Amino acid sequence: MVENSLDEVSIIKQKAEFGDSLAQLQWALICLCGKRQKEAKPLKKRVAEAIIWLEKSCKQHCTQAQFILGCVYDVYTENKEEAFRWWKEAAEQEDARAIVRIAECLLNGNGVEKDIDEAIKWYKTICPFIEVESFLEKYKMQNKQ
Repeated sequence: MVENSLDEVSIIKQKAEFGDSLAQLQWALICLCGKRQKEAKPLKKRVAEAIIWLEKSCKQHCTQAQFILGCVYDVYTENKEEAFRWWKEAAEQEDARAIVRIAECLLNGNGVEKDIDEAIKWYKTICPFIEVESFLEKYKMQNKQ
């Protein structure tokens, strides 16, 4: 990964503060990585700051930010319900990565009530020509035990 120069980072932050959704996403990722300052903040503070900037970008319907915010909630805060909510926002805008995450959550009951039929619907939106039902039927049989 190429390191951003201090000037580039300053420009990104300035654009983010002026409401540029892509810059807000970039700034959130810089916050999360902790590479913008000499002494990195503790992870918990970096995550909190990243969430603030991601939410600003999400309000402008940035699907990348919605997907990443779902991942941040899933991995860093373990808040599966919030992760599902943000992935669903992105999935409703046809983000394939988010659609897969939504289907997996529904299939396994992560952050949402388990609903295999709904998972099939989501899988079908990205792979309408694949026979998902046979795979999921096997899944249903294995999980009845």
